Amino acid sequence: MTQPNVYWTLLTPLVTFIGLYSNCPEGGQLSPAQISWFERELKSAPEDRALIVAVHHPVYSAYGPKPGSQHLYSVLESAVLTAGRLPDLVLSRNVHNYQRFGGVLNGKTVPMIVAGAGGYNKQLHVLSKAFHNAKLPISMTGSNGSWRASATASTAICESR
Repeated sequence: MTQPNVYWTLLTPLVTFIGLYSNCPEGGQLSPAQISWFERELKSAPEDRALIVAVHHPVYSAYGPKPGSQHLYSVLESAVLTAGRLPDLVLSRNVHNYQRFGGVLNGKTVPMIVAGAGGYNKQLHVLSKAFHNAKLPISMTGSNGSWRASATASTAICESR
């Protein structure tokens, strides 16, 4: 499907998808124009169906050098407060494995899934060393949650405390 812009909204009978563009500059940054657009899209999204936000860079990640984008978290939190609308799910990729978190936005837990399994190789994106032998739960940087999965697994679950 061809979209006219790098960020977009897709309306379906059951779900509204809002796709954000976080690739340039690298690291999960969004331009002020895109942030304003995102707030408007959140506010105008139909309330009779689920709302899913998709973005390349993850808000949370158990990948060592890139533990998630605090900028994206701030954007999501601010947009949710401004629009008065909470997404039902946040999807991301960038890290080449599967991780699942319960991120807190506006005081409520929202599932946040990192599903970047395509192109995985063992050296590319490994879990931070803190996750290898640590006792669980582990607090996540910038999170009101904790990672509760096996420290050696590629699946992460972050639940609200």
